[in-house]
Amino acid sequence: MAENKSLDPMTVEASLTTIYHEEFKVVCIGREKRKIGYDLGLNKFGISLVNLKPGAASSQRHLHHNASWVGNGYVRADGVGH
Repeated sequence: MAENKSLDPMTVEASLTTIYHEEFKVVCIGREKRKIGYDLGLNKFGISLVNLKPGAASSQRHLHHNASWVGNGYVRADGVGH
C-alpha cells in the first residue's frame, strides 16, 4: 500500500520566473510557482501550486499538441502530465 504523505506547500521553494523569452515574461511578473508533486513522491505527473498577485497571469496563452485534458490539467500521448 502506498505511503500517505502530507506537505505544507509553503515549505517548497517558489519559482518567481518562467522559461519564456524575456519579451513574454512580463505577463507573469507577480507569479509564484511551487512544484509540490516532487516532494509528495509523484513521478508520473506533476502538481504545482501557483499564487498570483493582482494583475499577474499564471502563463502565456499557449497550446499543447498531442495532449488530452483531464480535470484542470492534461496528459500527453506519452503519459507525461502537466
